[in-house]
Amino acid sequence: MLRRSRVCFLLLALVCVPLLAAQETHQSGEQAHEKASNDIYWKWANFAVLAGALGYFIYKKSGAVFHSRTQGIRKSIEEADRLRREADQRLAEIERRLNGLEAEIEGLGANARAEMAAENERLRQETAAGLEKLRRQAESELAGVVLAARKEVQAHAAALAVELAAVKIRALMTPRADDALISSVLDTLEKTSRPSPKELN
Repeated sequence: MLRRSRVCFLLLALVCVPLLAAQETHQSGEQAHEKASNDIYWKWANFAVLAGALGYFIYKKSGAVFHSRTQGIRKSIEEADRLRREADQRLAEIERRLNGLEAEIEGLGANARAEMAAENERLRQETAAGLEKLRRQAESELAGVVLAARKEVQAHAAALAVELAAVKIRALMTPRADDALISSVLDTLEKTSRPSPKELN
């Protein structure tokens, strides 16, 4: 702000000095006309010195201003480039993470599918083992039932055979057959109770 006020002051002085000189020449009238030819060179010299001094100060002051402004613009551009590079790096990192996330999701899906397949296989094997155990248990129980039924049938058949034999024996046992059986038994007993001739010798 101070630099601008100095530059404005110098420009104002540059404009005002020739105007003051022109007014002074106008007031003097004839004297000014005589001196005008001599003074015009001094005025131009004064103007040249003033313009040179003003140009020098403008160059000197504005050079620093322009230099600082250029430095500021350069720093802003460098900062913008740095921010752009950081944004590009962040974008690349986000894209890399997204790609990694997609791969990770795919991996998790594959793991889940593999685990589900393994769990299904385990359940199938457990079911098959349970069914096999139930089949063996049923076969064992059936074999026990069949064996018990067979024994029951055999016992019933034996009882029926004994009963049938008793019925047949009763049917065959008439008084005459009874007497013949008794006499046969008695003869057998007599023969067994008598010593044989070989035993006597």
